[in-house]
Amino acid sequence: SNRCVNKSSIYPVTLVAMKTLLVLLLAATQVLSSESTSGWTSQQPRRPLRVVQAPWAGRPSAANCTWVWVQQPLSHFARGANAPETDFKQRVCIYDKYWHGAAAAGPIFFYTGNESPVDEYINNTGLMWEHAPKFGALLIWAEHRYFGQSVPRLNGTANCLSGLTSEEALADYAMLLQALRLGDGEGSPLTPWHAPKSPVIAFGGSYGGMLTAWFRMKYPNVVDGGIAASAPIWMDPLDYPKVDGSAAWLSHAAEPAGGSAPECSLSLKVSYVLLSDIGKTAEGRQLMSESMGLCDPLQSREDVATLRSYLQSPLFNLAEGSYPFATNYITYATFNGTLAKLPPWPMRELCSRATSSSLEDLDVSVKGSIEEVVFNVTVGSIEVAVDWNETKNNNYTTASLTSSSGHAALQLLKNVADALQVWYNVTGDQTCINWRNHFGSASSSSSTMPSSSSPSSPSSSPSSSSSSSSSGPSAATSSSAQEAAVDPARRGDVGAFGESRVCNIADEETKWDAMSGWNALCCNDGINAVNTAAQGLGHDLYWPPTLPRNYSMEDVVKGSLNFCSSFAQEGLYGLPAVPDEWGRWNTANYGGKRISSHSNIFFSNGNLDPWTAAGVPAPGPTESLPVALISLGGHHLDLFFSTPDDPPSVKDVRSREVDFIQKWVLEGQERLGATPAQPQMVMV
Repeated sequence: SNRCVNKSSIYPVTLVAMKTLLVLLLAATQVLSSESTSGWTSQQPRRPLRVVQAPWAGRPSAANCTWVWVQQPLSHFARGANAPETDFKQRVCIYDKYWHGAAAAGPIFFYTGNESPVDEYINNTGLMWEHAPKFGALLIWAEHRYFGQSVPRLNGTANCLSGLTSEEALADYAMLLQALRLGDGEGSPLTPWHAPKSPVIAFGGSYGGMLTAWFRMKYPNVVDGGIAASAPIWMDPLDYPKVDGSAAWLSHAAEPAGGSAPECSLSLKVSYVLLSDIGKTAEGRQLMSESMGLCDPLQSREDVATLRSYLQSPLFNLAEGSYPFATNYITYATFNGTLAKLPPWPMRELCSRATSSSLEDLDVSVKGSIEEVVFNVTVGSIEVAVDWNETKNNNYTTASLTSSSGHAALQLLKNVADALQVWYNVTGDQTCINWRNHFGSASSSSSTMPSSSSPSSPSSSPSSSSSSSSSGPSAATSSSAQEAAVDPARRGDVGAFGESRVCNIADEETKWDAMSGWNALCCNDGINAVNTAAQGLGHDLYWPPTLPRNYSMEDVVKGSLNFCSSFAQEGLYGLPAVPDEWGRWNTANYGGKRISSHSNIFFSNGNLDPWTAAGVPAPGPTESLPVALISLGGHHLDLFFSTPDDPPSVKDVRSREVDFIQKWVLEGQERLGATPAQPQMVMV
């Protein structure tokens, strides 16, 4: 994602997790008025989408695991600061029915668990399950520290959040695999799978794909190759991605090249303009409320902005969730455990409904420069001129809105609102459009933990806790922020003068969830997905723009991690005193765009997936760092179980991935001096 936000625990899916997911997947954006450029805010990054889904029927899942618990220290890099009571147990799934023991030297397929309970990845990473028999592979999924059931003790631990970093997570994985290779002593839970000559192939999607890539980069002695699917490793400010890049990639899914109806992207943009302009008057708001079938009438311009957010909020998730099969992968968690499924290609379905009346039939025309966000929208006698985030009209009257021209404009708005019910009414039980209580509203959250801004459309605006009135770092601290960013010694200093502070959080079981974990990880690592920071700048289907016309990267970055100071207010310490908003340490640590010296990483991206904006572009930096762009591919589609409806492009990419895995396994076995036995096909 996203948005620095995510989910919860795995027991199996608690009410806390449900509440958290509602916030994560579609929380509200602060929407700018279409009449004013005042109040511009820097945008808080979102996180890649993550949900916990029930296992696919008839497919292997977490139920097939042998579960082991591996002891890990709070810090691998400051061992002198660890106390015995700060060690924690990491939850690991092992499946060995395809593996033929150490003598056969079959590879280890290792999933680099990311910001969710590990069960999610076990249940959905079909690429590992389907190809393990061919390779005689040992399958391992490791849960990321601070997520699921692998959470260190928080209460009573000094600076308890200081261990929540990607570096520490990678070190967990490296030590786990080293224990398998070298043996971990008598009584170790890993003893049955001692594998001294087994090559390791890492797999991961989204943030997990980032971890897979970084794992190979940082520990080439441990990992022989990696499949990094939909891994937005170039999203940091110092990588200078396009700040509206995700919005632009999202728009591909609403265009003919993405399989959607012609005019869909333009119809959506026009609807946002008409909604905002007609909504300036009480009469216009009343007519829209009636024609669109709203549960509650629009009372103010602020209501109109909220309704616009409602219409835009699901598009990011529908684009990255554009899979060729019906699935409750997203809806299971988002809608309180519903088994109702989104249809195959949900963005196509939305577009089909939104364009049920063509723009020509509605007498709609658009002239001017959409790229420069200076254009005119005409619907019969109704004319609206757009100049960036402002609209002016030709003084059309209430009578115009009740004429054929007005009926056409209102019909377009009704079509778009109805189209969004592919998401909002997935259960089929809503009889009106409940725009006030959609999951994009802040009121949908019951979490009491600090939250970064939550995502709506591709951009995510800071929440009230990270606005200019925040108690966190202000713009005036930018120079000290730079000093902290280049001085790792200041990381984890949350108290005045750098004293150690003991965490004390009330109701730890209910208050600490995976959204909290993801936000804290963003604060520690300086994860700042500026590719999701803006929309409506002329390169996508959105309007209005969420940044001023002459914005700079400084405008986008400044204050974007102010929410980090909220953790201390909840009794949780160990985060940097000054967040590294520019991701200087992350860029220095993992290399940013300077990765050509690395090898054996296969990157894949989907051309319908908004996160492709921050992925490594095809064909790749070098032959040993290949990149594939999956035509009609959603978020890490290649990692899912194969289906008869998969587009040819993903079949081709999976075939290439298997070829590279074969190459890396053979090279690894040779390097380790293994004499592999021929694996036998074994069914689950």
